[in-house]
Amino acid sequence: MNFTLATDWTNDVSAVIRNDSVVAEWLSGEGSLTQRLSQLNGQPIGVEVLLQEQGYPNDSECDSLRLEASTSALIREVVLSGSQAPWVFARTVIPNQSAGGSFAFINQLGNRPLGHWLFATPEVKRLGMEYTRVTGSNGETLRFGRRSRFEYQGQFILVAEYFLPALIDELENYDVNSSYT
Repeated sequence: MNFTLATDWTNDVSAVIRNDSVVAEWLSGEGSLTQRLSQLNGQPIGVEVLLQEQGYPNDSECDSLRLEASTSALIREVVLSGSQAPWVFARTVIPNQSAGGSFAFINQLGNRPLGHWLFATPEVKRLGMEYTRVTGSNGETLRFGRRSRFEYQGQFILVAEYFLPALIDELENYDVNSSYT
């Protein structure tokens, strides 16, 4: 999957999408996106690991994690699928200290979603959310994204989730007050 990562993030969801849209409600949802996607899909979502290796976070990711530029980290990229279509591209940056410490289990996740563990572990803290809109060369919106830092036992990771067109279509075709929320 050819994917352009966002570099401009904001704490204000209304800066990237109208607040009254179902997509904005999902984008700013505090709970587990994995769980909500499973409910929307009516069954567990598929997880395809695209990449899990040492790499270099971009400047925005380094800033968010307070890493020095050109510091390597474990990078995990996955696609979450529902209704036989790719719904979410997710990128997790795990600083090496965290990858060998509190978050070492990520090395063994395989095709299991990280979100299940993050939200099933009460000691994990989500430290705010940021939002972005990725646009194409003609200014058209290609996707929306959100990211959060998570802290566990004094160590941190950064999780970015980008809503892909098939998910946007799925969300726009149901009522925000439905059982998916």
